[in-house]
Amino acid sequence: MNEDQEHDLFHIDDSYVTVFYDEHQDTTVTAIQIIDGDLEQSKNTLYTEPSQELKEGFEYQLFDLTNAARVQHKLPVLEWDEDVRETARKHSTDMADNNYFNHTNLDGQSPFDRLQEDNIRFTTAGENLAYGQSSSIFAHEGLMNSLGHRESILHEDFRNLGVGVDFNDDAQPFYTEKFYTG
Repeated sequence: MNEDQEHDLFHIDDSYVTVFYDEHQDTTVTAIQIIDGDLEQSKNTLYTEPSQELKEGFEYQLFDLTNAARVQHKLPVLEWDEDVRETARKHSTDMADNNYFNHTNLDGQSPFDRLQEDNIRFTTAGENLAYGQSSSIFAHEGLMNSLGHRESILHEDFRNLGVGVDFNDDAQPFYTEKFYTG
């Protein structure tokens, strides 16, 4: 049903099957998502109604998918950091509320400035952003197919990760991943 370089969508046995590919490794299959056809057809919008549970689910799922990719590439798993999640979530909220998408916020603060403002001590840090993907799976697979974002996910020196998600008025999710080593 959909053919692009990152994924294909198939309608098989009353299910929608999305096959994701890694553009940087000979388009090998990295993930398969299967959604019941009736469930998918019952949705009347692309995005799910935002809730606190959905926000946290997206955050933890993106964290898990990031660590799964690191394990596949023989890198150590990252530790969840609750304080950095708050820094990441504040940035996602700011972007969603103020209708922009950028590493630099409207006050001119960089990702590193925001970490310092929240008293997060780091020797190295990085940030990935995604916007508008309907789930953490699509966000993660898109980030892995973007060379700069992939490098952050697979950066061997990072040890900690906080993921923050929030939604704009149209229920579109904004994802912020903040990587660092203290």
